[in-house]
Amino acid sequence: MFIYSILVGCWIPSTALETEDEAIVSQSSQPSSEPSQPSSEPSQPSSEPSQPSSEPSQPSSEPSQPSSEPSQPSSEPSSDPSQTSFEYFSEVTCGSNYDLWEISGSGSINILVDTVSSSTVFDPFSGAYEGPNVDNLTLIGDGDDENDCSYPPPNYGCPEYSVEYSGTAWISVGGYGDNCNSSGTGQYRLRLDGAGADTATLYTGNTNSSNFSWVNTGTYTTTITVGCCHHVEYQSKTCDSSTLGDTVKIGGPTNVTPNTGTATLLQSGQGMSAELYSNNTEIEWSGATGCGCDTDASYSVEIYQCQN
Repeated sequence: MFIYSILVGCWIPSTALETEDEAIVSQSSQPSSEPSQPSSEPSQPSSEPSQPSSEPSQPSSEPSQPSSEPSQPSSEPSSDPSQTSFEYFSEVTCGSNYDLWEISGSGSINILVDTVSSSTVFDPFSGAYEGPNVDNLTLIGDGDDENDCSYPPPNYGCPEYSVEYSGTAWISVGGYGDNCNSSGTGQYRLRLDGAGADTATLYTGNTNSSNFSWVNTGTYTTTITVGCCHHVEYQSKTCDSSTLGDTVKIGGPTNVTPNTGTATLLQSGQGMSAELYSNNTEIEWSGATGCGCDTDASYSVEIYQCQN
């Protein structure tokens, strides 16, 4: 079983009422000079200006309504940084076992399961549970055929759904016995978007084990960054409790020729080739540096995962 995460897994009106107010005020100022002519009737014209003088108060309050409108959309972009998307890869035996992923957080999360190749296609299903441990779970949502699969099985589709949770949640991924490829093993991509999406770890049933190691989980078609590069350098990572579930994608083009060749960039989660050391607890991989014309492209790569 293995995990692959990508950070995936992130956004005002004025009125022109002043001229109207001025027009109304100017009308009210004209009658103020008229009361001097009929001195015997001051009360009649003096009361008339009071009527238009009160009218400006009505439109003067109207600008307060549009002035409050910009506050509504301005609050929406503030939530975007928390809505990051992460992807994980694994495989299940159709009609037999299922994977169980543990996440932690509080809020809403969107769950999508998709197939990754025509040779490992299957009909997946998924469920989300809330509870402190695997022996005490309550179903809070599930999915089955909400989306078309990238590589569709003979029948049905792929699951996508959203749930609200607080604390610890568990996400299961399994495959039906029929509509599975001839090998009987289905490979999938799990995309999580929302609260706790970056915390997913694959439940192994023995979380206290200290037998950590990097495992080559197989070959998958996924997106990596390539470019026109000048040099080759190396990175390494140790598999332990702090890196459990981390993945490294190895593969893609290897032509490190300035301005003309294309090679896989050296990054924290990808490279061109890899070696395992210290009883597979350490992985070292090479990648291209000093690159230009960087671009994301789809390649078939091997994915190494830190497991215990």
